[in-house]
Amino acid sequence: MTPSYNVYKYNSFLLVLSYGIPIMLTTLAAFLGIYAFRFNGVAHSTAFSAMIATTRNPALDGLSEGHSLGCFPMDKEMAKTKLMFGGIEVGRKGSRAGFGLAGEVSELERRGTYILYSLNSLILVEIDLL
Repeated sequence: MTPSYNVYKYNSFLLVLSYGIPIMLTTLAAFLGIYAFRFNGVAHSTAFSAMIATTRNPALDGLSEGHSLGCFPMDKEMAKTKLMFGGIEVGRKGSRAGFGLAGEVSELERRGTYILYSLNSLILVEIDLL
């Protein structure tokens, strides 16, 4: 009976390559996130309540009337509608950040004050866009 041996060939280049590429991509992603945070000036949430807060708009409610269950195919007029994200006037209260029709949305201002809707209250937030 002949004994068997495991043979391993160490190659430092392949080891550095297999760990180096993921470390470089992770570092790049971290810097991209830091840049996005500095550019936007605020952190954003993907929570359901955040999505609801940015999509609440009377004009969008009127546009989606009769299509609230997401019927398919989508109405052609609704599909052609251009939406923008920016400041939406909320009467005398001021403006808030959210989605709206292209003609009713203004560009977000650096160091602007916007109304933040929460589930319990109305809060004024000053957004400092760097």
